[in-house]
Amino acid sequence: MKILCEGLRLNRSLTALDLPDNNIGDDGIINLSVSIAKNPSMTQLQLSYNNIGDEGAKALAEVSFA
Repeated sequence: MKILCEGLRLNRSLTALDLPDNNIGDDGIINLSVSIAKNPSMTQLQLSYNNIGDEGAKALAEVSFA
């Protein structure tokens, strides 16, 4: 997940990311949220079945692309 997040921080053109059923969890989602916030082109994100709890959901909800 760390390598993916590092790549996403540099990418400004990715529009969709599908990561279902990867057991990412809250820590991974929090890191992912920081990374995708840096990509204004992101329009689709699929994260079903990843054991996202309250903290991970909060981090995703706070993502701002402004």
